[in-house]
Amino acid sequence: MTALQALALLNNPFMVKQAEFFAERVQKMEKDPARQIDAAIRLAFARAATQQERAAMAAYIQRHGLANACRLLLNANEFMFVD
Repeated sequence: MTALQALALLNNPFMVKQAEFFAERVQKMEKDPARQIDAAIRLAFARAATQQERAAMAAYIQRHGLANACRLLLNANEFMFVD
């Protein structure tokens, strides 16, 4: 993926809306913010969150909100590409 493609995906109105829907789903699943991080990563990557991911996501969510954090997950290489 090129930088231009990554920026297009990150700022695409469709992706922004899908991230909001994703955040709503996570909030319905879990009320506790720490558990929301685990749920979001589990849904996006089909695996448990690492301690580093939990810490980074908690800080990001505190500054930018859950919907923007979900947007990052949807644009992560691990979500975009199958190994």
